Amino acid sequence: MSRYVPKYNPRSSELDLSDKLIRSIDGDTFSCFTNLGWLYLDSNQIESLEPSTFSSLTNLTDLWLFRNKLVSLHPHTFRTLFRLKVLYLEENNLMEIHEDTFKNLRNLCWLSLKKNGLRTIESSTFSGLFNLKKVYIGGNQLDLLDSSWIENSRFKNIIDFS
Repeated sequence: MSRYVPKYNPRSSELDLSDKLIRSIDGDTFSCFTNLGWLYLDSNQIESLEPSTFSSLTNLTDLWLFRNKLVSLHPHTFRTLFRLKVLYLEENNLMEIHEDTFKNLRNLCWLSLKKNGLRTIESSTFSGLFNLKKVYIGGNQLDLLDSSWIENSRFKNIIDFS
């Protein structure tokens, strides 16, 4: 992955690695990118992410991971991204989301899980995400959807099935 990462400018707040045919990312690839606010990794061929991939990106607010080949996410993949507001995970191959995957994302406002292979979403998946304004889950193969969180008045207006 290092051949795709340009020389780092410490004042840079944005890194665009879209459409670079990236297949994997080492756990320490972004360790010196602590000022990043926006990271674009969309339209690559990323199949998995190590739990430490984003651990140094504590200022990250926007993370674009759509149009990759992600099959699963470790529950700790996003655990240090306390400032994250926007997370695009659409058009991957995600079959399930662990209930702790978004646990520490207290500032998350926008989440797109569209067009994956999701079959179930547990009610606890979005617990604690009080700033969440929109969750896109259309285009999945949902067999089981816990009705308790859809009927919850807080989630009723933010879930988008389109």
